[in-house]
Amino acid sequence: GQNTGLHYLDTRENNIIRYDAEENNPRKLPTNSVSAIYVDDRGMTWLGTFNRGVYVIDNHSKKFESFQRSDFISAGLTGENVKGLAEDKDGNIWIAIEGGGLGVLDASRNEIRYDKKINDKIGTRYLSSLLFDRRGDLWIGTLGAGVFRLNVKSGELQNYKVESKGFGDNK
Repeated sequence: GQNTGLHYLDTRENNIIRYDAEENNPRKLPTNSVSAIYVDDRGMTWLGTFNRGVYVIDNHSKKFESFQRSDFISAGLTGENVKGLAEDKDGNIWIAIEGGGLGVLDASRNEIRYDKKINDKIGTRYLSSLLFDRRGDLWIGTLGAGVFRLNVKSGELQNYKVESKGFGDNK
């Protein structure tokens, strides 16, 4: 739930461990408002937050690294709520921000990029989810504009909308 921190199910011990926020402590969760979780291929845990950016947990050292909201703003991304995280084949982490659009954390440079051309094609900055398929295409959920499929190599973008008579909507 909103503002309840991070919960981890330890399947070996069959119990739930709760991590609570503690400001200015690099070994603690920086906020209790977690809105997206993704574990990458290296075993790093990525946390999208409300109004605090993205945090990375190095599972080996149990230390948090952060990409603050100011990092997003300087890259051209606005909005506050990180709703989705997904990793491409090159290890880049794609970020969906409700009200901010689509960004990518470039793994080779360790910096956040904003592609204005792609975001303009999407036409909404209100994104809700991300998922890579087996072909390497990125599926982007929106809050009212349907679903988009992005070929990250070519930049080709296809929009899919629900056109039904009262069943479902484009969220």
